[in-house]
Amino acid sequence: MISAAMMLMACGGQTKQATSDADSTQVFEVPDTLNTVEAVVKQVDAVYAYWNEMREHYDENKPSVDERFGTKEWLQVREDAWAADRDCECGGFFDFGDEGPLDPWVYDCYEGTVSANDIEAKILSDGTVDVKFLVKDAVTPKGIPMRWQMRVEEGEWRVANIIFEKDGGIDLLASLRDYGREFKEKQAKEGEAQDAIRVNYKGEKPSLSDFITAYLAPTTGEDGECDTEYMNGIRHAWDRHRKGLKQDEGDTFTLDEKNGYAVYEYKYSEGACEFMTRIEMCLWNEADGMHKLFAYNHGFYRDGKYYPGQYDGLTFMRYNNATKSMTYHSDKGVEAVYEAKAPSIDCSFSLPRSGKDIIVSLWDENGKKTEKTLKWNGHGFSY
Repeated sequence: MISAAMMLMACGGQTKQATSDADSTQVFEVPDTLNTVEAVVKQVDAVYAYWNEMREHYDENKPSVDERFGTKEWLQVREDAWAADRDCECGGFFDFGDEGPLDPWVYDCYEGTVSANDIEAKILSDGTVDVKFLVKDAVTPKGIPMRWQMRVEEGEWRVANIIFEKDGGIDLLASLRDYGREFKEKQAKEGEAQDAIRVNYKGEKPSLSDFITAYLAPTTGEDGECDTEYMNGIRHAWDRHRKGLKQDEGDTFTLDEKNGYAVYEYKYSEGACEFMTRIEMCLWNEADGMHKLFAYNHGFYRDGKYYPGQYDGLTFMRYNNATKSMTYHSDKGVEAVYEAKAPSIDCSFSLPRSGKDIIVSLWDENGKKTEKTLKWNGHGFSY
């Protein structure tokens, strides 16, 4: 276990101890074998050895530096930022003007062999390590100051955050997270700005069937082609259900109009594996009496366990009684689920056929699940 208040300094082969001033609410366990200055320095050197190797002999089958040495949290925020960069017409997050584009691991050191020098490592009482050093290459003899925050994950020291000391201490983890979040918020706003979906109905108010028909109606993209072909399976099953026809082999469609619930399942086998696509739809009346919430939940399963697919996810549409239309809606409870879970955890949802709450299943890497509840609060869900 980590000994509290230990400071390890590695510079020119020298070490010394001092008192740590760390104050953290989360404590990370450090095995005795890793609680040494040598282990920290060895891992920092390993990062640059791997970086140099990948630059000289790139192998797409090998993990990237981020994948090999970053924590799961670091990888998640990097992936969110990459998604934003792909949609951005600018140079991307790491376009620092005259200095960029920069590599977070080496800043702008690329000539010859890149290495970490004058390494100082301070182990804090929460089990993290604050590492400072100079990254140098053949044309940067003075080096560029870098700072890493590291913690033990998967049995080794991994980089949880990179700070650009040269640029006034830019916290990359926080900046990347904000960058990715802003992109997601922009996407959500653009989605809300799209044409609302009209819900046509007869009688005093729309039924769940009316919402299903409206939501499953084919739409076309800018090229005039159908942009929701992945929904053709459920469209076909819904059409046969409405006409009272027998479903195709492997398909089932259940509609519970009274409870505002419907589910479509498509099952098939490949070798010894059993696969299932499961799509649920549900309708809630909001407490203000002016809106309804429609949900479309897509999940894919293999041998009874969640097996994330390309189109999986929970989508909400908010219906306005006055306009008789529904628009995409972001639920804070569902967002809280994704923010709270670890990157290695997958989550699936089960909509209620009875009651009003949504069950969240959190699946670990071994296929074991833990269930949580999203509680209906009259206009959305609380987690």
